[in-house]
Amino acid sequence: MCISRYTMQMKTILNNELLKALRGRRSQNQINRKLGFTYNQVSRWETGQKRILWQDFIKLAKSCGCNLQKVFYSTFLYLGDVKDPLAIIKHLTGSAKVAHIAGLAGVSRFKAARWLKKKTEPTLDEILSLMTETKRVIFISNMVDMKMMPSLSKAYNKYLAMKELLLRFPVASGVYCCFELGQYRNQEKHVHGLVARMTGITKSEEKEIIELLVKAGKIIRRNGKYFHLEPFLTRDAGGDFLSGLVSKLYWSKRAIEYMEKLSEPDFHSLFQYQVFNIGQQAYEKIIERASFFEKEVLSIIANHHEAKTCTKIVNFQIMDLEKMSHLYS
Repeated sequence: MCISRYTMQMKTILNNELLKALRGRRSQNQINRKLGFTYNQVSRWETGQKRILWQDFIKLAKSCGCNLQKVFYSTFLYLGDVKDPLAIIKHLTGSAKVAHIAGLAGVSRFKAARWLKKKTEPTLDEILSLMTETKRVIFISNMVDMKMMPSLSKAYNKYLAMKELLLRFPVASGVYCCFELGQYRNQEKHVHGLVARMTGITKSEEKEIIELLVKAGKIIRRNGKYFHLEPFLTRDAGGDFLSGLVSKLYWSKRAIEYMEKLSEPDFHSLFQYQVFNIGQQAYEKIIERASFFEKEVLSIIANHHEAKTCTKIVNFQIMDLEKMSHLYS
C-alpha cells in the first residue's frame, strides 16, 4: 500500500511545525510533566520518531490551553465528542465508503475499516488528511499562530485572499460559478455584461470582480474567455465568523428580496420553514443531520456529469426564537 504524498508531507508539517506551534513558549519538559511522562515523549512527536495518536493529541492540546471542542465547532459545526475519532471521521466524510476514506487518509482499506469498527485509533495527520485543504488550513489557524506554520503559508495566503475578496464582494462566488455554465461557455468570447446579467450586479462590479479572481489565481483567460483555474469558496467554509457572516447576510438578503417580489409559486426554487419545540439532545441530532445534508449536496455536485445549466443557492438557518426576540426587547 502506497502512502499518499499528502500524508507524507503532513507528517513533516505536523512534527516540525504544528506541535511546536501548539506548545509555544512552553518547554518540552513542562508538557511532558503535565501529560505524566517521565521521558521526553513530546520530543519524539515533534521530531517524527513517533506519530501522535488522536487521543494523545487531545491531551497535548488541552495541556497547551487549546479548546479543541471549540475549534471543531467553529470550523465544522461539530457538536460531538472530540474524544470520539469515529464520530469525527463520520462527520468529516459523511456517508463515504471505506475505500474513499482510505484513499483520503492514504491508508489501506483494512486500516480504515478498523477505524470504523473502533478496533484501532487514527493518528493526528490521518484525521487532518480527511479534511479539505481549506478546512484543514482554517482548523489549524484556529489553533495556532500561522506565522509558525511556514509549510502552510502558501495555502493560508490563498485562503486569506479568497476571504478578503468575499468580504468586499460576497457575490464573487456567484460570478465564479458563471464561467462553468453553458450560457457563458457557449459564447465565442467573453461578452462584457453577460456575467453581470447572470448574477444581478453592475458591469463595473463584474469587471472588478473578474480582475480580482484573475489576480487571486482562481480563473484564467484563454482564447478570449475565462476558465476555472483553482477552486474558490462558493460555500460557508467556517473559521472566521465575522467574514463568513458577510456572505451569509448577502445571500440571505438576496433571497428575501427575491421572495418579496414573488406573486406566484416559483417551481425553480424551494422555500420552506418550520417552527417547533425541542430538547437539547434532539437539537444536536438535527445539527448533525444538517451537516450530513451539506455533505450529501456536495457529493451530488461533485459526482454528477450532466451539463451545468444553472447556479443554485442553498440558504440554511436554524435559529432560537427567544434569542431572536431579545433583539427587539
